[in-house]
This record gives sequence, C-alpha cells and structure tokens, in this order.
Amino acid sequence: MDYKKQIKTFLEDEENYSLFINGSWGVGKTYLWKEIENEINLKNDQKEFYNRFKSNFNFFNHILLLIEFIKTYGKKFLIFIVDYFSFCYFDKCKPKPIKKNIVYISLFGKEHYKEILEEVTLKTYNYKKILYFLRNLTFWKISIGAFLQFFIKNDFKNLIICFDDLERKSDKLSIKDILGLINQLKEEKCKVILISNENELSNDKEIFDAYKEKSLDLNIHIHSKAEVISQILKEKSPEILKEIIPSLVYKIDNLRTLNKIIKAFKIFNKELEFSQNLNQEKNYKDLFELVLEKVVLRFENIKINDIEQKYIHIKYTSKQIIDDIIQNYFDNANYFISNDKKENFKKELKNFKFYVDLAKLKNLLKNSIQYPNENNKDEIEKIFNNINEEKLNDLVYNLGFINFIALDQMFHFDNNKRILEIKKYCLKLANVSNYDEKIINIICDGNEELKEYDKKLKIKKTQESNLDSCKLYKLEIENKYKDIENYAHFLQNMQKIDKLTEEEINQFLENKIIFSFCDIGFKTNESQKNFYPQLYKIYKSIKDNKN
Repeated sequence: MDYKKQIKTFLEDEENYSLFINGSWGVGKTYLWKEIENEINLKNDQKEFYNRFKSNFNFFNHILLLIEFIKTYGKKFLIFIVDYFSFCYFDKCKPKPIKKNIVYISLFGKEHYKEILEEVTLKTYNYKKILYFLRNLTFWKISIGAFLQFFIKNDFKNLIICFDDLERKSDKLSIKDILGLINQLKEEKCKVILISNENELSNDKEIFDAYKEKSLDLNIHIHSKAEVISQILKEKSPEILKEIIPSLVYKIDNLRTLNKIIKAFKIFNKELEFSQNLNQEKNYKDLFELVLEKVVLRFENIKINDIEQKYIHIKYTSKQIIDDIIQNYFDNANYFISNDKKENFKKELKNFKFYVDLAKLKNLLKNSIQYPNENNKDEIEKIFNNINEEKLNDLVYNLGFINFIALDQMFHFDNNKRILEIKKYCLKLANVSNYDEKIINIICDGNEELKEYDKKLKIKKTQESNLDSCKLYKLEIENKYKDIENYAHFLQNMQKIDKLTEEEINQFLENKIIFSFCDIGFKTNESQKNFYPQLYKIYKSIKDNKN
C-alpha cells in the first residue's frame, strides 16, 4: 500500500486516532502530508461568519467592553464566548455536510506546550480579530484540561491536527507534554498526526521511546524520497508510461516543484502524443525521456554528466528542436505548446529512427573491429533492410561508404535489391570523389549489374563535366558584373575592364546595358579612349560591325 493511501485509511479509521510519520530529513514527510491536506481540507467559510458577526454586533465598538468583562469574570467568560461562537458556527453549518478542519502546527522553536494550545485554538476557530486581544490575558493561565473545554465534542470529531518538526522543538519544551497532549486529544476522538525524524531526537529519544506506545497508535516509516515521488507520479499522472519518466525526477531536491514538473509532464505527454507514439515505435523511448528530463532540469539544478551518455545519438541531432519546444512551453504561461513547434517535433520523430539506426550501425562497426569473432551480420543487414528508403543514402553517407564496403567484405551481405541499391550509391560516391578503379572493382565484386551501372556513371560524369565547364565559365563572366550596379560603377571599373583579355572584353560587352554604358562613356568624353585603349578598340569594332 502506498503512503498516501495508508494515511487516508488512517483518517477514516474509527479505532485509531494518532499516527506517527517517521523518516529522515528530505524524504518528503511534510510534502506528503500537505498533499493530503490540500485534498481533504475544505476551507471553512470564516469570512462569511465574520461578516455575520460584524453585522449583528458592532465589533469594534464593543471590543473594549468585552475586554473589561474578561478582566472582571476571567476564564469562565472566555469559555462562554468561544462556546457561543462555536454554537453560532455549527448552527450555521448544520444543514451542510460536516467539514473537516485541518490544523498544521510546526513545533520548531516552541518553548512551552501552551504556545501549541494557543496556535491550535487560533487556527481551529480563526477568530483572530477577538483572540488577538485575549491571548495575553488568558492563555498562560490555561491548563490542557481547560484548553480541552474550549471545544465542544463535534470540534474534535471534525478536527485533524498535524504536529511537525518534533526534533526541532526547543529544549525547554518537554517531549512528555507533547505526547501527553496527543494522548488527550486522541481520547477526545481527535485525529492527530505527528511528523518527525526519530533518529534526530537525540536526548529525547529515550523518553520518546518510553511514551510513544501509549500516545501513538500507528506508525508509517518513509524510507526514501524516491518512494514518495514514485507514488505521487503514479497517482497524479497515470497516463504517462513509466518507461519514459526520467530517473532524474527521483533526484529532485525541492519536492515543492514536483507538482509543477508533473503538470509539465502531463502537457508534454498530451500535446506531443508520447503515449500514442510510443505504442507505435518503442525506439522513441529515449527521445521522450530526454524531453521530460530537460523539463526537470528547468526546475532543478542537477548534474547529469553520467546520465547524458545514453542519449549520445540524439544529443546533437534533436537538441535544438527539444530546447525550442520547452522554451516555447515556458513562454506561453505553461498551458500549451504552439502548433508550429508540435509540427517540428513530428518531423523530428520521422528522423529519429534514422538517428537510432545510425548509432546502432556505428556501434556494430566498432564491435566488429574490437570483437572480430562475433557475427553481427544479421543485425547489420536488418538495419539496412528495414530503414526508410528515402534515408538509405543518408545512412551510408553518415556511416562512410568505405566502412560499408569493409563490412560487406567481412560478412558478404546477400545481394538483394536493397544491398545492391546501397552499392550503387557507393559507386556514385566513389566516382564523385575520383577514387581509384581498384575501389570501384571491390564495390562491384564481379557483379555485372554493378559494372554496367558504373559505366553509365562514367559517361554521365563526362557529360556533366563538360556542361559544368560551360556553366562555370558563364558564372565567371556573370561575376564580372558583380561590382557594376549603375553607370557610376561602370566608370569606376573601366580601368579593370581594360586589363581583361580581348576574349573576356568581348564577352563582357555582350551585356547590352554594359555596352550602352561604354557607348555613352566614350561619346561624352572622347579622351577616355586614350586611357582605356583596349576597351575602346573592341567597343569600336563591335559598334562598326553593328553599323
């Protein structure tokens, strides 16, 4: 049974009335109780009650009179007032379901049990406007027995008191008094929870051990924070598959951030469809886990150098997209992820299998080198045969086609259609990179289909080489115009143009606008022909031929 369920069962139990929650510092004892308190503590409508009181009695006009009465009649009058307020409140609430009133008291620094009594009373009734004036007059004269008279029987039945930080109380406060108070409260059918680290009670440990059996009915020992986190995650986010919840979440220091982390987990799981996608492709597990891990790191500063290694194949490929999605989530008030980010993530999922396969392939290559007696042929062929055809060439390119050929030489892959396609791509890469014919022959390995394919590649390469030469020459000519954007630029570049070869100037002047600039330049300033004789000569020749 999980811790929360055990505590809830205790609160419903009509035979046991006191519970000790024990555990070392930081395991989540108080956090766990606060979780339960938030679930079951329906707030009493004190504001409405106070307004009712204020409308029937002019509170501020009569407060001094009340104090005088108390000075005169003492404790009996105070008990009468508290009883009256209790009667009014319960009378008002009578038609409604009975509400549990939960009071949390930290014992940190408490020096006297009467401080505890005062705080319990104040928090139970919340009559701060009155009791603020009364406490110095009365409380230090009240015994535990008198304190218990403040409450009517219904108070105790509907009251849950949690005492926390027992080990941090002042040395002036006797642990026997605390356990005695707990014992009397439970006899009045009041539910009491005591939270402490038993091992930190030091000098009080012996006394605590001697009296706890009488005062404390049940005991829960919380062994680790990870247990608490695991149970909270299971309860609050059951829809998130356990395998994608990062181990990092169990190492968070501040449990107060756990609810924020869980909220983020739920939104990412829903918006990015983790559960649905994981059912289709188990390989997505690492990617989804990495996303949630990065969410945790936005809330908690945890060192992950040792953890990061398992994500080596996605550390760089998916990093930017994941970081963008998480930043987008935090920039949008933690309610949603924008559609464009979701689309980017969907595209990344398509690439992710490629990243995983590539990582596996590189690892198999390494294993084949380091452990040559192992036969990895089936695993390697499975990757090549199952990969998306569109990604096949990318896989070979990133692996390195020489590495593929070496693997083929070692394992003699079956020359099925997929393997032949890979070898054809290797031939393409070898031809583009001008590899020696010996490499070509190794790739072909006597296969006639591959040899014929290589011949076609060489013919095509020759044709493309000639075409590329023409394109390159044309590009060079076009680049000569890059410094000329207008007539002024032309005049500034005339000297540079004049130093070109005759063929280059002819090509240059084929541009009609440039020829017009040249025509205008020489006509408006005839002395230019003396400064740029070669340019003028070719210009004049072209012009005469046109005429």
